[in-house]
Amino acid sequence: WESKYFIVRFSVAGVFMTAVVSKLDLVSLIGKIQSVIASKPAIPILVNVLIEAIDGQLIITATDLSVSMR
Repeated sequence: WESKYFIVRFSVAGVFMTAVVSKLDLVSLIGKIQSVIASKPAIPILVNVLIEAIDGQLIITATDLSVSMR
């Protein structure tokens, strides 16, 4: 059985929260934003994707510390 949703549970200042995101939407968004990162970065450890939930919106940021996209 494969779920159609990605479920994230996290804690902020002792308050537990759950975010539910469509897997198709998440894969699509990450696919669009990962183009900013080189496929073979000089220092791979510096490449990252940050997923934030702010005011009911999902904000995805990708960076290699020289270039970033939000």
